[in-house]
Amino acid sequence: EAGLAVYQTHNGHMEFFVRREGKRCQAVLCIRLHSILHEQSVMALPSPSARLDVLAFGDHYEFLLNGQPFGTSDSKLLSTEMAGGFTGVTVGPYCRTGKASFKGFDYEEQ
Repeated sequence: EAGLAVYQTHNGHMEFFVRREGKRCQAVLCIRLHSILHEQSVMALPSPSARLDVLAFGDHYEFLLNGQPFGTSDSKLLSTEMAGGFTGVTVGPYCRTGKASFKGFDYEEQ
């Protein structure tokens, strides 16, 4: 499992990733808020190679898979009041299991 995390705290974050289960590959958007772990969107992939994008707006996040809409989430879920913490969110790549190859990571402020 590897992808991008929108991270506020261990108990409040969003993960957009590719996972392998045997020969199957899936793209997944997962949201954790305290004891709730919710897979909001899941889609089969023909291979483990994919482009993952996270767009941040004032009130929500949009997640794109290979340039196409994959899911959205309310940014309030990662607010200090909901998730805890105090410094705001961090966005970046991660790998939970196995090995991953990232071809790049770009940040653009618009």
